[in-house]
Amino acid sequence: MFSFFKKKKSAKSTDKVWRSMDEKARGLGLDVDAYLAANQNVFIFYYFEETKSWVENLLSEKGIDFKELDQANGSTKVTLVPASEIKASSRVVDALRRYSDPNTTQFLFANHYPHFYKETEILEELIHLHETVIECCFYVSLDDPLMEVFGSEKIKSILDRMGVKENEVIQHGMVTSSIARAQKKIDANVTNELRAKSQEEWFRVNLPSGL
Repeated sequence: MFSFFKKKKSAKSTDKVWRSMDEKARGLGLDVDAYLAANQNVFIFYYFEETKSWVENLLSEKGIDFKELDQANGSTKVTLVPASEIKASSRVVDALRRYSDPNTTQFLFANHYPHFYKETEILEELIHLHETVIECCFYVSLDDPLMEVFGSEKIKSILDRMGVKENEVIQHGMVTSSIARAQKKIDANVTNELRAKSQEEWFRVNLPSGL
């Protein structure tokens, strides 16, 4: 039977969590290498200028060619995307529409944005661009300020007791749900945010006393 009610498309997001920034960098680098070997294009999204510099240094050290979105073309394999501009800039939206194909592109986020609702808006915009389900992966370190706010040192202690190795990635739906709950707590406590150049600065100016 024909239905007037179309199922709402959504983003399938996962988190890969490492104990340290060094291991997170290693994991992201290995994943990019693997995707390129499989002839996949890679779009790496960042929210802060500091994160952008971190990704650029990582890719340069590995000898991986990349371009920023406004310099990309049809042959670009690795593209850096300012995630916060997806809703604000028609230039960014047009470039994403031209150069990212969900069937041949991996959507990777170099970190989370503190606000859950803003991150959700960005994922919804990606879905709207392609009219299909988007699969994306967020790369997280327990040293990230977002994780430190919610007791990452206690998590590290638990991992130690469980025998989890330093270079072992943590990937589970419960982890993704826990991060989302943490972001929603931030939503409830920060209503008029100040812009920042790094995640660390964001927490310093928006949540100086913590939660």
